[in-house]
Amino acid sequence: MAMCNVPAIAVAGGGLDRVYGTNPIAMAAPVEGDNPFLLDMATTAVAGGKLEIAERQGKRLPPGWAVDAEGRDFDDPLALRKGGALLPLGSRMETSSYKGYGLGIMVDILCGPLSGLGSALFIERQTLPMGQWFAAWRIDGFRDVAAFKADMKRMVDHIRATRPEPGRDRVMLAGDPEWLRRADRLAHGIPLDPASVHQMQDLAAATGVPFPGPLAASG
Repeated sequence: MAMCNVPAIAVAGGGLDRVYGTNPIAMAAPVEGDNPFLLDMATTAVAGGKLEIAERQGKRLPPGWAVDAEGRDFDDPLALRKGGALLPLGSRMETSSYKGYGLGIMVDILCGPLSGLGSALFIERQTLPMGQWFAAWRIDGFRDVAAFKADMKRMVDHIRATRPEPGRDRVMLAGDPEWLRRADRLAHGIPLDPASVHQMQDLAAATGVPFPGPLAASG
């Protein structure tokens, strides 16, 4: 398991001011004969990078991602630069935003005050030595490793076989979408939005690095 505290860009559950960052939590566990379980999640409703992608693609933000300085839903992908903030995981108090908020502060405590770096709330992004927290469990300190992996396989197979909600093809676990995208990218290449292609073309011209001919925007 790994965690990292990030400068404050999210409001507290029920609050209007920025008090914590996206403060991601990651965890991995092996599975017999299958991809490992891989969780990598922000404790905000959405990772900050999603706003950058929306900006490049000219899209607006869905409700529940970000708010303006007065706490109103804000669909501008430049929300953070315009004085707004991200919402905690759960979005609003009525839908349990206090849980994402609590997890985010937990990450900040483990990565900041416990490490001696201090809360990311009080450190400028430009000088921030972001705190890290890591933990590893020896499976054989608890039980037989093969038996653990077999139990994991039985669990993930059962979950994937459960009924999906209408409009969904299947039920997935953390990491499944990324493994599927990885296989697709290896087979068909990486789709790029026009803004990203133009940025790389400008960077290539500025640095004198040849720009690969086949690279083109999609969508």
